[in-house]
Amino acid sequence: MTTEARNKLNQQQGSRWEWLLWAIDTADSHSLVARHKFRVEGYLLGLRDAGVLNEAEYTELFEQATAREMAAANRTAPVRTSA
Repeated sequence: MTTEARNKLNQQQGSRWEWLLWAIDTADSHSLVARHKFRVEGYLLGLRDAGVLNEAEYTELFEQATAREMAAANRTAPVRTSA
């Protein structure tokens, strides 16, 4: 997914961003999904604090990550069986 905010990242930042999203997408447990989402948030905060992203761009990318997190959380949720 290419967005205006994503286009502001240089090659190294973009590669890191894509890797972080991939890590959420491929996490095989709820705890890993949460861990990777925290990494995403920290990375985006760093980019915002460094002036690479403004608040709106930060929010746009954060929402993308949140959507991935929700999909992964549904995928990795424990299956409950009735006893």
